[in-house]
Amino acid sequence: DSGALKARRATQAREALWAEVTEELLQRLRKAPKAGPLVPAIEARVAAGSLSPRAAAQLLIETEE
Repeated sequence: DSGALKARRATQAREALWAEVTEELLQRLRKAPKAGPLVPAIEARVAAGSLSPRAAAQLLIETEE
């Protein structure tokens, strides 16, 4: 059915859009002047369990604002 195929392609296109946005934002944050240098230490804290992923994300984002 061409309607189902169009719907599937539209869903795939939206998913691709947000994957691209996510990747671009991640790269920009990692290269950002304030937050970028903090990434390794924050990743280590998350891996060690001393900082939640959500709190780490907020910290990086707020640092760059």
